[in-house]
Amino acid sequence: MIFADKALTHDSLTGLRNRSGAEEAFAAKLAVSPDGSAVTECIAVEVIGLDKAYFKDGEANSDRIAADFAGLLKKCRLPDEITALWSSGMFCIISFGENRASAVYRELCRLLASPEYKDILGGTEFTVGSYTQRLTSEKELAGCIYQASIERLYTYSDSENTADPKFESLCRLRGKMRNNPELPWSISAIADELYLSKSYLQKIYKSYFNKSIIEELISFRLEKAKKLLTETDMKIIDIAEECGYSTYNYFVRQFRNSEGVSPTEYRESKEAENNES
Repeated sequence: MIFADKALTHDSLTGLRNRSGAEEAFAAKLAVSPDGSAVTECIAVEVIGLDKAYFKDGEANSDRIAADFAGLLKKCRLPDEITALWSSGMFCIISFGENRASAVYRELCRLLASPEYKDILGGTEFTVGSYTQRLTSEKELAGCIYQASIERLYTYSDSENTADPKFESLCRLRGKMRNNPELPWSISAIADELYLSKSYLQKIYKSYFNKSIIEELISFRLEKAKKLLTETDMKIIDIAEECGYSTYNYFVRQFRNSEGVSPTEYRESKEAENNES
């Protein structure tokens, strides 16, 4: 492998890898993997405040925030993770495992509240999204990071978190649902646990995450199903049960509505892609 010049693989402002640099580093990781693949969690961190800073105070202030936030993000990564400025305003951490997004978010919040960063990054807003899948090529990173950017788990805003203390509770709820979508989640039980009415719970949940609780739960169950279809030899009827579906036909119907193909067709298409590569 011929490695590109650092000027071509790193962002001059933040010092982080750029998209090309991230793909190069990921390819190097895959090259030493026994089977040429890796379960990868892409964590997308979008700094919303950069646009505000640019239009309010100019390019110099926007650049300063980007550079300072990059320094913040470096402190949140683990030694084997890849940190990059993927695109304008979009940072990413590429982790070789799962469930790192919540830890990254908590650490970012902790650091932002510290004296070191409170004055220079106070008021900066950002979102954190995550998507995990087994990747076999650096060319697949773009799709994984795109999915992470739309699968938002957390939104940080000083005013938002101060005004509504239930925000963190909803974030924790969403994380539990994503990690355990097969459980018999009930809106009534969740509302009782959070001391909220069902209607208010559903209203504020959708205002934060742009999806209803039911829509999220279906998405998380199908996300798990797709992983099991591509990474295991489990029977599809067993996958349906493992993902929280009480009936096989209902699982197949929801899967087809979401993906446009049946679970069997989805598995066969992924097997064909792997054989071609």
